[in-house]
Amino acid sequence: MAAQTPPVVDFRPVTEADFPLMTGWLAQPHVRTFYQKEPISLDEVAAKYGGRVRGEDPTRCHLALSAGRPFGYLQCYRNLDWPDWAEEIAVDGGLSIDLYIGDPAFVSRGYGRAMLAG
Repeated sequence: MAAQTPPVVDFRPVTEADFPLMTGWLAQPHVRTFYQKEPISLDEVAAKYGGRVRGEDPTRCHLALSAGRPFGYLQCYRNLDWPDWAEEIAVDGGLSIDLYIGDPAFVSRGYGRAMLAG
């Protein structure tokens, strides 16, 4: 069996104009299972992610794109910027990355792994 070529993934910073798209993604059953347990409204997405987009929050967030089409979300942060989190996971440094594939058409096709390799 020949090795499959990994998907090509590009990234761009999230903007406030992306909040409606993200709200839809966060309502997807496959995202709700692991990433967004409770329903979230557009206003709540704006409140939660607005500071990140404006650079007021140390978490950096990006959309993942394939051929220009947004399909996923990725955020990264220094663990020590969130002391309670660093204590919970028992680290004194390092980075964390959270991600999800929002567009169901991209699930189980290697895009998550490609996002991490990107």
